[in-house]
Amino acid sequence: MSVRSVNCTRCSAPLELLGGHRIESLSCGYCGAILDPHERCKVVGEYAKALEITWPFKLGLSGRLKGIDFVITGALSLRTADGSSSWLEYQLYSPLRGYAFLSLEGGHFVLSRRVRYRVRWPAGLPAKTRVLANGQRYQKFSEYKAVVVSAVGALTWLARPGDETRCVDCIAPPHILSVERAAGETEVHLGEYLEAQEVLSAFGVEAGRPRYQRGFVHPAQPYKPWTWLSDLHGAVKPFLLGSLLIAGLIALLFDGREVYRYRLDQPVPVRHELNISSARNPVAILLQAGVNNSWASYEFEISRDGETVFSLEQELSYYHGVEGGERWTEGSRKAKALVRFPAPGRYQVLSAQTGGDRLAPLSVSIRENYVVSRYFWILSAVLLLPLGLAPLRRAHFESARWADEMED
Repeated sequence: MSVRSVNCTRCSAPLELLGGHRIESLSCGYCGAILDPHERCKVVGEYAKALEITWPFKLGLSGRLKGIDFVITGALSLRTADGSSSWLEYQLYSPLRGYAFLSLEGGHFVLSRRVRYRVRWPAGLPAKTRVLANGQRYQKFSEYKAVVVSAVGALTWLARPGDETRCVDCIAPPHILSVERAAGETEVHLGEYLEAQEVLSAFGVEAGRPRYQRGFVHPAQPYKPWTWLSDLHGAVKPFLLGSLLIAGLIALLFDGREVYRYRLDQPVPVRHELNISSARNPVAILLQAGVNNSWASYEFEISRDGETVFSLEQELSYYHGVEGGERWTEGSRKAKALVRFPAPGRYQVLSAQTGGDRLAPLSVSIRENYVVSRYFWILSAVLLLPLGLAPLRRAHFESARWADEMED
């Protein structure tokens, strides 16, 4: 690409005119003068302060992005009209592909080019409204006025300080569609988010770690899961499925053998004889009380040869009703207790209702060889924690992306 050297007609500083025949303005990086290259670099405007770019790119730097060789011809400093954000835009030129823009905001880069999409002007639509362009669905993100602060180098239009462009950004990460309107004309630019390290390396900039603005999520930034979290997800998943399968099988097939069932419906203590044939696993005592908008308490004592093996006091209550047009319930009619019997043999069970609003019949089922599945359910819950980290982190990421727009 040919480079033409000129001198600023105001301060005589040496300047390089890059970027092909469509260049319409050349801004001096020394005095801030805006020159017209087609009128012998006549001064047509000025910036109050020349734009100084110290990082990461200088004018004239060459790099290869998305398989295209570019050279940086100029740069523009912009801010929103309300002053809430500011960013840099580098104008790139390729002799084969024409012009493109590389924006830098909060350490994040977006490479964009003008496209000839037919898009309805999306201003006024609520955030997250779907916008269709060239068969691709985007979400309306934000609308704002971009104001020119300063510029340096060669640009394809005459950018004056204070010039305003009304912009509406729509996103489908990693892509961003910017619909821009100024001086009665509408342009559409399609951008793609690029990793900072990729861009810096493309232009040969040795910058170490990218300088991201803390807490800032770029509108076009795609969610990128942590590698270790993805690896952990893959490692945990088979164990979780196995734990859930075992817990389900135990609950369905190994809920024990019923050895005795009786009904307590008298106001006096009742004694029953119980024969336990296996003490290898716990014995389950399953209770279901006939409480209805009431409560009742029961007491059990299991003994053998006059010695108490186990005692239990259990209160059950169940209340329900309708309030404000909504049904509500409180409490439960059911309870379960697990008992370790010392050995097989005959045992005596003494049970009685010891309190309550009224006499509440109680159904009692005693099942031996009851295999406890709760440990596998607990293990499954523990294994679910790392699986839940990824969606929680992504939700936090998206919340940060949309926070300012949803507040508006």
